[in-house]
Amino acid sequence: MAIDDVLSAGRTLPVIVIREIRLAATATSLSAKAQGKIDALLREIDVMLQSGDTELGAGRYIKALDWYKKVYKLALKTLKRLPQPLFTLTITTAGTGSGTISGARTYSHGSLATVTATPNLGSTFAGWSGPDGVECATGSVLMTANKSCTATFTLNTYTLTITMAGTGSGTTTGAGIYDHGDIATVTATANLGSTFAGWSGLDGAECATGSVLMTANKSCMAIFTLNRYTLEITTAGTGSGTTTGAGMYNYGDTATTTATANTSSTFTGWSGTDKTECEAGSVLMTANKSCTATFTLNRYIVGNII
Repeated sequence: MAIDDVLSAGRTLPVIVIREIRLAATATSLSAKAQGKIDALLREIDVMLQSGDTELGAGRYIKALDWYKKVYKLALKTLKRLPQPLFTLTITTAGTGSGTISGARTYSHGSLATVTATPNLGSTFAGWSGPDGVECATGSVLMTANKSCTATFTLNTYTLTITMAGTGSGTTTGAGIYDHGDIATVTATANLGSTFAGWSGLDGAECATGSVLMTANKSCMAIFTLNRYTLEITTAGTGSGTTTGAGMYNYGDTATTTATANTSSTFTGWSGTDKTECEAGSVLMTANKSCTATFTLNRYIVGNII
């Protein structure tokens, strides 16, 4: 404090010093011994005040300045001896996720507490709440009283996307939203007439195991292939002819079959595993199928000799 400020304060300054000491003393829980020391120091300041008042009245500049210095030194000595009040910063956690916090402990009056909230793997820090959440959100809490904050952590959720591709068709299971760390069970079942050809996509290898650990958004593609079947047509008999319809077909296709005898031959009918369908002229291709067209060589009568 400047000399002019000290002198202009007059008798008010010592009064303020005593008041501050008394307030500090009553703000803490002192033992009887400690309280006795404080009272003794205050009595000493009272004596100095009386002495200082006389010296000031006499206008002795240097002695007045020394007097104020003594008051200040004694006041500082007194305040340093007083136990500082302690305040507790309490930090709790909430939410579906998890994380770690720092800063929760006991502080002396006027201390600045630094607080942090760090989410664990698979969680997100959603923010601060509680009576002193606004102050915790700044990262610094001025400890002038007991204070409390709540750090909220949210468990991450992820999406498993399953698409289908290929010439065939089928059904899949397992697509959906999962919490971090969940295991999604996936299946792929081909429809009738199709075959499941395997998994592909970004996470196809994991889907191929049937179990997908959800630690991020993931995706797989199920490939289905439409089955293809062969219609085999053979010929038999003594004659000859031509047939149509033999070949490769997709599941569900209808093959049209015909049998035409060559000159001097006669088509005598269909036989074989699937003769009924070949006789109808239409074969529904839901599996490999086969028919036999029989041709007979014509025989003619010349006179009475065969």
